[in-house]
Amino acid sequence: MNIIEHLEMFLGNISQGWNENRSDNKAMVVCFHNKPFDKVDTFLTLGLSNHILSLSNKKNVRQELIFSCCCENSSKIIVSSLMFMCDFIIINHRALLRGQVIRLQDEVIDKLGFEALYCTIPTFMEDDFITFKYSDPKTVIVWLIPIYKNEAKFIYTYGWDKFEDILEESDPDLFSLDRESVV
Repeated sequence: MNIIEHLEMFLGNISQGWNENRSDNKAMVVCFHNKPFDKVDTFLTLGLSNHILSLSNKKNVRQELIFSCCCENSSKIIVSSLMFMCDFIIINHRALLRGQVIRLQDEVIDKLGFEALYCTIPTFMEDDFITFKYSDPKTVIVWLIPIYKNEAKFIYTYGWDKFEDILEESDPDLFSLDRESVV
């Protein structure tokens, strides 16, 4: 089984794909329309997992990124942001960590209104989706959630575990690009 077969096992056939060819990283972005829920499009990187990333001094991992949203007319900016994230990760050869906050580019902030992307586990998917076990090292799928500036400050101040507690308590629609801040 390869990574595409793994993704399609959970999300169905790929609906669309983009390859911006901005760099030599060979990554692309694919989209699954109306998956895993009606009116939610799921964007995933493909090719980031060709790179072995450092998780710590002793542990390596491969990663792909997932971004799901109700995103009419926002595909271009989402694809661009995911390609930017791939470049960022590959240049540093450092894996994204749960709770990490990555500031978005200014043009994305202006268009979407969010300040950063929050890295976490894609809890809206089945557990078997999260890790692709047929690569060495294993490939982990990282969920990128757009967050506001005050949410990013909250995470820096109180920690990602407290932020996730608030998400669990308030149960916001994390697929909505029009959602209110939770802090």
